[in-house]
Amino acid sequence: MWALSPSNINGGAPYSETVCLHNGAYNLMMSDFGSDGWNGNTWKIYVNSSQSLIAECTLDDGNFDSCPFFLGEVDDCSYYLGQSACDNDQICEWIEDIEITSCGTLSQTDCNMTPGCNWDCTDWGDWYTWICYGTYACMGGTFENDNSYCDEIDFLIGDINLDYLINVQDVLVLINLILDNESSNHADINIDGDINVLDAIELVNIILE
Repeated sequence: MWALSPSNINGGAPYSETVCLHNGAYNLMMSDFGSDGWNGNTWKIYVNSSQSLIAECTLDDGNFDSCPFFLGEVDDCSYYLGQSACDNDQICEWIEDIEITSCGTLSQTDCNMTPGCNWDCTDWGDWYTWICYGTYACMGGTFENDNSYCDEIDFLIGDINLDYLINVQDVLVLINLILDNESSNHADINIDGDINVLDAIELVNIILE
């Protein structure tokens, strides 16, 4: 089962529907009653007009997880809360930051929502009394605490193809953009709001310096 927030859209599998959503941050809440994940099945959302993939989510293991993503253009890469949306923006990159954390640090609510952790008694009595002589705590060892985030790519002015080099390949890309009347965040070398021959001259000067 899954539910998209903020919205009243929810369902199971299979599911296919065209819906109207406003730009902004969304979070897909995913659950599985069998506690073994979705077994490779995925939930995807596309732009209807272009069929561009916005987000792809799955429940790898356990009975609950969430998948945040962003619809529409953003002014700051940090607005992208999920890797799929971040990777689809050419000026952003997904920075993976995963740390191994002990289940024992979690509260009861967080413990029950974390795959591999469970809230339990540290010292149960005999099976026929079923009395907890210890304390309740989060058990289960460790889990991966994902603090990954989306950040703007630190690129060089003139590196239009984002290969960390400024050379004739960038000039060719720029010329094609001009001829095809296409735009690119990296091609406006002189930052005048237009992509034209003046940017090509500026790029050549950068290469010759």
